Amino acid sequence: GLLELRGPAFGGRFAGAILVVRYSAGDDVLLLRTNARGDVTDVVSNVTGLTGFTDPLDIAEDPRTGNLYLAEFGGQRITLLRPIAGSSQVYVQPVATRP
Repeated sequence: GLLELRGPAFGGRFAGAILVVRYSAGDDVLLLRTNARGDVTDVVSNVTGLTGFTDPLDIAEDPRTGNLYLAEFGGQRITLLRPIAGSSQVYVQPVATRP
């Protein structure tokens, strides 16, 4: 899954960045920073809170809050990722698990 950040997450530091969900090779989320032309200028990995998932498939953003929702196939759950204000870290909290 891919997502372009539009909300207030990370204090706007990653506004316009593209999040890339890596299903098996990494089980994480990468941040791709782009310039005004749309060229990728930087790849950010190992962001605290965006690693250690179980076969993540897709990601969605609530543009009002900046909260991210990650669907994990292997974990059979949706995980809430709440950016920590003033930080590049994310608070991880499972919000829905399949019984």
